[in-house]
Parts: sequence; structure tokens; C-alpha cells
Amino acid sequence: MGETFIQWVVENNFRDARPNLEAVGVEMVESVIPYEEAKIRILNASHSCIAWAGTLIGQQYIHESTLTDVIYAIADRYVTEDVIPCLGDNGIDLPTYRDVVLKRFTNPISRTPTSASPPTASRKFRR
Repeated sequence: MGETFIQWVVENNFRDARPNLEAVGVEMVESVIPYEEAKIRILNASHSCIAWAGTLIGQQYIHESTLTDVIYAIADRYVTEDVIPCLGDNGIDLPTYRDVVLKRFTNPISRTPTSASPPTASRKFRR
């Protein structure tokens, strides 16, 4: 099996009538900005953190690195102590989102190489 996680967040900013997107699991929100910020700061940043740490100890894949206790702890602590307080109370259950993201990274089927993040990570910070 591949990835079981799915999240589709749509800003409820329709000019006219719209289909019942909630019926197929879409989260209709007033603003997608908090979700985008959570995705960038929790998912993307912890993915890079795990990739860098895994690369340093010679691991090839993100799932291997995430399953390494010390690397998991670093990523969990980073998100818990640094990211979540910065995102503040934005209406999203950020601790649950953190847990879901880190669990997703343990999926061996994804076979995401740790080397995929470090060489290109600086692009994430350019404007």
C-alpha cells in the first residue's frame, strides 16, 4: 500500500453556488493560509530536518531516519517547541498534524531518499 493520508483544503470563496465538496471529504475553510503555513513549517521543515540528520549518519531513506529514535525525537521536539508556538492558535490541531506527518514519514513504501532534500533545501528559503 502507498500513502493513505489525504487532505484537501479549499477556501470557501465561491462567487456562485458550489458543489457539496464536504461530501467527498473536502475541508471548506475561510482561509487556506493557516493550512499552508502548517504544511510548510511542519511537513516541509521536519522533512528537511530528518533528511539532513539521516544523511549525516549514512541513512538512505526518510523512513529509516524517522524510525531512528534520536532523529524522530529531534524532529518532534523541533516542531513541538519551535514551530507550533510560532504558528499560534490558528484553529488547526497542530499537535495531531505533527503526529500524522511524522507517522507518514515512517512509511517504507514511499522510498524517499534522504539525499533528495539537502542539496535543494536552500531553494525553500529564497524569495
